Amino acid sequence: MNKTRDNLKNYSGKLSLFLVLNSLAFIVFALQINLPISEINVLYNEYYANSGLVLVSSFLIVFVLNGVLSSDLKAKLVFWRTTYVYPGFRVFTELSSKDSRIDKAELERKYGILPTIPKNQNQLWYKMYKKFEFHPMIFASHRNFLLSRDLTGFSFLFVLTYPIAVVVSAVIFKELYSSLFWYLGYLVAQYMVCALVSRNYGNRFACNVLAQASSTENNKVSE
Repeated sequence: MNKTRDNLKNYSGKLSLFLVLNSLAFIVFALQINLPISEINVLYNEYYANSGLVLVSSFLIVFVLNGVLSSDLKAKLVFWRTTYVYPGFRVFTELSSKDSRIDKAELERKYGILPTIPKNQNQLWYKMYKKFEFHPMIFASHRNFLLSRDLTGFSFLFVLTYPIAVVVSAVIFKELYSSLFWYLGYLVAQYMVCALVSRNYGNRFACNVLAQASSTENNKVSE
């Protein structure tokens, strides 16, 4: 069980890849360095996939960047809310009615009248989650949400920091590239897509817990 718990956030390689791909996009589009696809592939294989130094460096950068934003701030960036951010706060009043797998009558039989106050909703949802947190469906959906949430956090940081890097490069090279504005649009679009994807994964994760809780006999995790 401890091994399963440790593997919940075992996705640093995907975050590192996301960092590298954005770095390549910065080189090609923001700095207008003309690199054919073949050369980009060579750069990736030689300097990332097969370079221990670059690989370790990217993991260290990922480690630092992932700690810049708190979990609550990442969630706010995903759900665009300042209070009652997580889906658990509205899972019984809003989300459950949109998921045909959830038997609310069965949930009421097992847990009593379902709450409507956001805080109480989240408390009951978390109680259900703890019963099934290592169920394969719950575990996978939880990890998908955490990964997409962290990608959203990265995307937001890129929006803030990459334009600064472009301006610094313009000062160094004595030229402000017109592609900066297009690249800013790309970064903003990337953040919005990641936020939408993460929001969907988060809502799905919350509903998966209710679906499992309503379909499992005697509140025991099915084997």
